[in-house]
Amino acid sequence: MNNLQEYQKEVEKLIAEENLPKAYEICNRILSYDPENSTFIRLKTKIEKLVLTINRKAIARELHEIEHYLKEKQYAEYLKAIAPLQSYVTQYPEIGQKILAAKKLLDQEYRQKRETAYRQLLMEIKSSPQDYQSIIKKLEIFKKLKIHPREVSELIKKIHKKHVSSEIEKNRALINSTKYEDILVFLLKMNKFDPGNPEVDRLIKKVNRTYREFKIESKKDFIFKTSEEMKTLYLAKKYEYCLELARRILEIDSKNKLALHYLGKAGQKSEQETERKIVTDIFSYYRNFRGSKAYQEKNYIRI
Repeated sequence: MNNLQEYQKEVEKLIAEENLPKAYEICNRILSYDPENSTFIRLKTKIEKLVLTINRKAIARELHEIEHYLKEKQYAEYLKAIAPLQSYVTQYPEIGQKILAAKKLLDQEYRQKRETAYRQLLMEIKSSPQDYQSIIKKLEIFKKLKIHPREVSELIKKIHKKHVSSEIEKNRALINSTKYEDILVFLLKMNKFDPGNPEVDRLIKKVNRTYREFKIESKKDFIFKTSEEMKTLYLAKKYEYCLELARRILEIDSKNKLALHYLGKAGQKSEQETERKIVTDIFSYYRNFRGSKAYQEKNYIRI
């Protein structure tokens, strides 16, 4: 009993000296051996109330010290300063309320800044519309941030079309030339930049048609001679060679009716010959096997 009284006096002295952690530690030690001790339960409760009061004053002081960030609209700095107090949110809900309010203000500030940046970009589009690549990159960022998504998507399409039209005009000399492969490379690049662009699609079809006609005209002697040779090879039942010549003609003229005709006929005949050869080889193998020594030695069951 004397020992408990001495511990009680020590705890009361520590409380008076505001050495609350040490006093709390002694109370917990005594209660671990004597959980029903009313004296130390009372002292422990008193310490907890004192801690709450002291912490509340300290937190109020710290919140007051960082209040200037809110007045100066430095919401990000305010959130950084209040972050260490988050561990006390359970005991002091007002900390959570202040954090939530600051986050809302910060979000509002970001929205305003993004809106201002978007309006500045619209001005940039009007003042320097030729800087397509830079503008498109910026618009894609706004699209990801979901700022005026429908309007931004329409702007992107519109600028793509303007850029393609501008590039077509710049390369008009190339488009009107006979450098068909270079023209197609350029147009396919434009098609990748703006898929489905009707002007680009029209030009690709036109150039493909003109290029085909050009190839046919420049190779008409070759096509005529190869066509005659192809007919002869078919009549001679040399179907594989006939197919090869048909393919050569179609590389130049993909719509050549005669070549397409012989490609089908010779292909069918070639397949039939291959099938007949396979069947013949099977029967030949079987006949040879029946006459072999292994078969005659009755190593296999025959029925």
